[in-house]
Amino acid sequence: MLSLIDPITIMDLQPIDIPSCDWGNEGPTPAALEAMVNRSAIDNTVRVLAGYTSDSEVAVVGAIDFLSPYRPEIQMIATKPTERKKGYATAILKALEAEAIRRSVPSVQLSVDPLNLQAHHLYSALGYEHSHERMDGRWELGASGAPEWTEDPIIVMIKLL
Repeated sequence: MLSLIDPITIMDLQPIDIPSCDWGNEGPTPAALEAMVNRSAIDNTVRVLAGYTSDSEVAVVGAIDFLSPYRPEIQMIATKPTERKKGYATAILKALEAEAIRRSVPSVQLSVDPLNLQAHHLYSALGYEHSHERMDGRWELGASGAPEWTEDPIIVMIKLL
């Protein structure tokens, strides 16, 4: 049984609430959330959820991407810094897992930064197991203003549902 310090309501992230999810470097950018929410309106391959506090503020977000029908990926898990340690990340993960179960998916995966020990501990406690490591690449603007390719190590974790 999940016990939350302060209850939240988990539902689809509403487009009007995306700007309030700008938590600096503490989660996905509003642009990334907007892209996922827009994609969810077009097709059924992604679901973006938010946990709303009793005063209708977004406390946690998360998404599940079903592009791979065999193992969807949980993405963008982030809790507003002032709302941490209340069980909200666990609640959003369980809601995303429930969506996968509803779609008869046997397992889910997620990726975590190896330096994010707190998230790694949470995912392990919830039954996610280390699968493998990979490099996560992206283009960024370098000091000269020219695009540069950057890679960071990522741990991929899997959970059987």
